[in-house]
Amino acid sequence: FAPDNYKIKHTKKGLVSAVRGVNGDIDSRFFVQTESDAGWADNRYAVFGIVLNEGDEDRKGGGMELVRKISKVDVKPPQNVPKDPVMIVGCGLVQE
Repeated sequence: FAPDNYKIKHTKKGLVSAVRGVNGDIDSRFFVQTESDAGWADNRYAVFGIVLNEGDEDRKGGGMELVRKISKVDVKPPQNVPKDPVMIVGCGLVQE
């Protein structure tokens, strides 16, 4: 993998950022920014995507509406694991 790029700052809702492990290891965790400003994540987590609001005609309620629904799922402390499964079943790659 290429080194992380911290050029994109966490300044808007919908940004998707990689989360590194405790030892700085790359793993499969990520987070979707739900607030307008998450400056605490700048230079710590690399932005690699953004949630698009354009939806599929077959799937209503995509984009940030879906992110808001996911953020309200009850979790089990202390690890904050969702009580109900939350799965991403379709995604794409946006080319620059």
